[in-house]
Amino acid sequence: MESAEFDQIVSSCRTKHPLWFEGDIEAPATEAELAAFEEAVGAGLPTEYKHLGGRYGFGHFAFTNILSVREGDWSIRAAQLYLPKGFIPASDNECGDFYGFVVEDGICKPELYFADHEENYRLFLTNHKNLFEYVVDVGLKP
Repeated sequence: MESAEFDQIVSSCRTKHPLWFEGDIEAPATEAELAAFEEAVGAGLPTEYKHLGGRYGFGHFAFTNILSVREGDWSIRAAQLYLPKGFIPASDNECGDFYGFVVEDGICKPELYFADHEENYRLFLTNHKNLFEYVVDVGLKP
């Protein structure tokens, strides 16, 4: 799924269900904030994550959430304390598990992995080819 299709789906959902988008959300990230985070963690973030965070922000996003490059309540870095090295979380299910990206050669792969707390955060590849697919499948379908 490309960004234009994702934006169209989000726009349609916002029109039909505006209350889904009234949760706790941070302002969109700047390119400088995204670049600073990439430099700090030594990994390039997927295009889909940067688009979503740069256009919509971080925090509650309909029925899911997107973790933030900033310090605070939605911080990726706070979540990383519990997770395997080479894994950058992008979302959590609010039950102790995380969805995110595996870092390979300094780049986050776009496919989403699931870090299961009941398996000591062992990583499992999901069916979501990128963050857009995850948000549409999990966050925009009640």
